Amino acid sequence: MSIVRITTPIGYFGAAFALLALAGCDVGETSLRLPAGYRLVQKQQYQALYGPSGKIERLLQDRNHDGRADAVILYYSNGNPRLGEIDSDGDGRVDRWEHFYTDGKLEKVDLDTDGDGKIDRTDYAQ
Repeated sequence: MSIVRITTPIGYFGAAFALLALAGCDVGETSLRLPAGYRLVQKQQYQALYGPSGKIERLLQDRNHDGRADAVILYYSNGNPRLGEIDSDGDGRVDRWEHFYTDGKLEKVDLDTDGDGKIDRTDYAQ
């Protein structure tokens, strides 16, 4: 595994964060049965799960509309992103993991560059 320092911000989730406002709107509510207090909202290729506190817990994106999430963002209880898992090559397996500090700043990015399901490279944010 190689370790590389990254100096440019990774912005894959930038668009997803902007769409949280859309997900928070009362559009596309699904009729799935969820535990009390949870709410699932779907808008186009995005699906957001809100917990009993009203804060987002998970956001999924299906970019290629195949019915499987290509990106999943998990959140801390303070509403900041905790972990992003991405299938960047569309093969159905996660090959990129973006880890965030509790304040929402990017900590590191783990990459599976050869498709074997194991981390081959870690880039650290500066």
